[in-house]
This record gives sequence, structure tokens and C-alpha cells, in this order.
Amino acid sequence: MPRREGIERRRYERRRVNDCHLYYREKRLANLFRRGQQGAGILPGFAVDLSEGGAQFLSKEKEEEGKKIEIFLDAPSLPETLKMTAVVRWCEKVPERNAYRIGVEFIRMSKDMARTIRSLVDDSIVRGMKRETRKPH
Repeated sequence: MPRREGIERRRYERRRVNDCHLYYREKRLANLFRRGQQGAGILPGFAVDLSEGGAQFLSKEKEEEGKKIEIFLDAPSLPETLKMTAVVRWCEKVPERNAYRIGVEFIRMSKDMARTIRSLVDDSIVRGMKRETRKPH
């Protein structure tokens, strides 16, 4: 479903993230593979932005609105990979590219996990600002 322009319904401001790797899989596949192969059914994504409430990422796969997925986030500033459950809220084709832009909402997130994501976003912003100041003019 396309997003409605001009209507902002998020509770948390999303920020662009640097150096953040994202992978995901369908939630029901996570249950099937929990005792089997590690990494089975996992798809790569490219994190665009992130907040305590959700994320936007790019994927080569189209995902259905309402689908539950597991998201795995990894970044140099994290001691371990974060794993969260999310619901796909929207998915749209990126014009002239073999990719989809997907928006998800995190569900059942602990306060500690929200705090970790907030610090990841803040850390990414600071690293991005430092990079920008080093660029030659």
C-alpha cells in the first residue's frame, strides 16, 4: 500500500543510519529453523533509516503489508547483533531499480532494546557528522 503523503503517524523520529547492516526473514520461517540450520531463510536488506519504533530498508524482495518478520541489525558500535520482531507496514517498488522500499514497525520491544537502538542512531549521526567535517572542500 502506498504511503499517504503529508500524514506523519510515527511516534519516533527516524534518522538515517551509517555502517548498519540489516538482514531479515519471515517470522514463521524463524520458528521452523530455530533448531535447524542457522541463517536459513535470511535475506539481505540495506538500512535506510531507523528509530526505536521501526525502520525503512531496501530489499530485492517484495513483502506483503501485515507480514511479521524478524530483523537482524549489526553495526560496529554494537557488541552483538540485535534481533527484533517487526510488522511490514508498507512496501513500494523503487522506480527503475530492481528493489523495494519497505517500512516496518517493531513490536514487543523491550526498553533496553529501544535504548540500544536510540544509541545506535545517535552514534551513527555523530560518525556521519565527523565524516562530513573531514571532507576536503
